[in-house]
Amino acid sequence: MDANSILQQALGNFCSQVLEDTSFVAKAFKQIHQMKREFGKGYALINVGEFRPDKGEFIYPEKDGLGTLWLDESTTHQYLNSEMATNVLNVVDHECCPPHHEVFIFMGSIDNGDHVKVGRYSVAVMSFDVADPYRIRPSSITSKQIEKRLRRMATSGVRLLILDTSNPDVMGKNLAKWLREIKRLGNQASQHFSVMIDATDEFPAELPPDLRDDSWTIRFGN
Repeated sequence: MDANSILQQALGNFCSQVLEDTSFVAKAFKQIHQMKREFGKGYALINVGEFRPDKGEFIYPEKDGLGTLWLDESTTHQYLNSEMATNVLNVVDHECCPPHHEVFIFMGSIDNGDHVKVGRYSVAVMSFDVADPYRIRPSSITSKQIEKRLRRMATSGVRLLILDTSNPDVMGKNLAKWLREIKRLGNQASQHFSVMIDATDEFPAELPPDLRDDSWTIRFGN
């Protein structure tokens, strides 16, 4: 495997671990909110440092760990050389970024060795749309509100419900409220619904133990 392939694989594995760290994501977004108020639209650049194949890890350029910079197009060219700036900006895609998310660009390098006279360091960048933990939260919907919605749906002839766990009204513990109301109405008022739960790793289905036996899990894709 060549150096570029090693770097891409290592960076991908590293990014997955970093984005699962809720404390890091929360800290990054605190900084992002402040920087957006001062400088406007941009993206978060995270330099993870140089990958050391002998140690199997990145050597952070910051003494206190990973540092996050909030950059726009002009400041990207000020912070990075022309080639690196172009590579980074080519993967920044604000138009495809979902609401309440920010673009995170991870950048890492690998030393190709003293024998390489031109382009000794290979650089890789990866782009991710990261959910803002301070804006995407479960709503405070009540069981009574859910019941009213379900009765209106039943009156309109709706029989299949798709519960999207990225929707604040269905997110987190709200999902269990929906399922309990659906079950209760089915038992008491003979208003039966078929239910499909649309969940992802980012927004998992939080099913309490007493409801798990009533569901099947099917995974699509990788």
